[in-house]
Amino acid sequence: MRPAGISLLIGNDFAELARAAAEMRRFLAVEEIDERAAYAVDLILEEIVSNAIRHGGLAPEDPPTEVRLAVSPEELDLEISDAGPPFDPTAAAPRLAGPDLATEPVGGLGLGMVRNAARELEYRREGGRNVLRALVTRV
Repeated sequence: MRPAGISLLIGNDFAELARAAAEMRRFLAVEEIDERAAYAVDLILEEIVSNAIRHGGLAPEDPPTEVRLAVSPEELDLEISDAGPPFDPTAAAPRLAGPDLATEPVGGLGLGMVRNAARELEYRREGGRNVLRALVTRV
């Protein structure tokens, strides 16, 4: 039996990201992925792609962001590839939240959450694209 998987192309706007995230959530539900691992994939997908659109300057006319997820009994292997300028999220310093989230400015915590959600993160620049691979452990 072949491992399950899904591949998505995401146009570089937030409506497309919402559509793709919903499609990914449906796939994870059909595959009966545990809630913690499904949440981690959803968080990583939405955070990395939204950062590429918002901070990487990707526009709808740019090549689409490519997403691939492979499912094995032990882990979920998520790969996200975008055509934005070089950016290694594994090397960027995450902003740490202060003791009172109510007084914290909005934003800037996403990369830290991505690091916490993945067992392993790996970045490479390949063919003019940022490629991030995230391994998420299944329960």
